[in-house]
Amino acid sequence: MKIALHLPVWKRLALTRACYVGLQRSMKEFKEEGYELEPWIGWTEPEHEALANEFGFHAVYCTNDDLGTKNQQLYEAMREQEFDYFMQLGSDDFFLPGAAKMYAEYMPKHEFGGFRQIYFFRAKERDGTLIQGYPCGAGRWMSRRIIDACPVLWTSRQRGLDGMSYDYVFQATKLTPFYMPGCYLADVKTEVGISEYHRYDNDVYYLDEVIPEAYLI
Repeated sequence: MKIALHLPVWKRLALTRACYVGLQRSMKEFKEEGYELEPWIGWTEPEHEALANEFGFHAVYCTNDDLGTKNQQLYEAMREQEFDYFMQLGSDDFFLPGAAKMYAEYMPKHEFGGFRQIYFFRAKERDGTLIQGYPCGAGRWMSRRIIDACPVLWTSRQRGLDGMSYDYVFQATKLTPFYMPGCYLADVKTEVGISEYHRYDNDVYYLDEVIPEAYLI
């Protein structure tokens, strides 16, 4: 079973490299569960094309006028390919160990799903928080049937993109996501990004204890 992974990139070259090293780990974990995780990189800057090529990932040129347009351009290129599931990730996101087993358990039972928990870490301070009850766009999957029913998931917009793609899927299929238990995602915040860091509660978590590739960040 093939999972096409949608991953737009911009600036943050060192963090993106760490993300790709994390993906190499995740690809091995998915392979052990019988899935082929295939990254598709939406790049604008030549150095990001070179980085994607270095890792052997698919690289698609996209404009960077706004993230919604960039997402859609990459999505349209991917939609022409053969795969069983479509999945989203950001260049500041990491699957954590054990994620592949969760997908292998729940993805065959649900066409549309993801997580409602994610760690947010600050790269400079190296601390973070666990967000709960948040419908994550990162790590969300959709079946091929959904992709065939949805020629558009995003339009020109910089924010609110997770909700936008959700709305397009619901309009076309009336499906709502299944949310897997547990937290198997982490997002690393830097000075470059769309969403700001915010603390969920008083509990503190540490980047170097949670993300195996933290040494690269």
